Amino acid sequence: MSCTRTVEITERVGRHIRARSLESALCPRCQVSGRCRMDWLAPQSRDQGFEIPVNAPISCEVGDVVTVAVEESALTRQLVWRYGTALSGLVMGLLLGDSLVLPEWLSAIFGLVGLSVGWVLGHRRAGDLEVRIKQ
Repeated sequence: MSCTRTVEITERVGRHIRARSLESALCPRCQVSGRCRMDWLAPQSRDQGFEIPVNAPISCEVGDVVTVAVEESALTRQLVWRYGTALSGLVMGLLLGDSLVLPEWLSAIFGLVGLSVGWVLGHRRAGDLEVRIKQ
């Protein structure tokens, strides 16, 4: 299942397009929870826009109305890689500092280093979220 939203393209900048949502209603999958799981597809105001990275050539121009879709499994995978690795790095750093019987402040530094390493590795591994644009 995918999360979808109808948007209008307002600007093309390099490898990004800027769009604004035309709908205020939630997609069928998000209606169950009563809130969009992808906040950038459901901004607080319809006039507020968001950017979508474009990795391949598209035939959309400014003013076109398109449907943007993101697969739920891809979104979940992104969240696990980006935040799960950072949390794991934090916990492993703290455990390492504790197992070496270091002072608490040094264990906290180990935790922060683990958090930083996990954050960087998670963002590199996760890559970009695949967004499909349907005309």
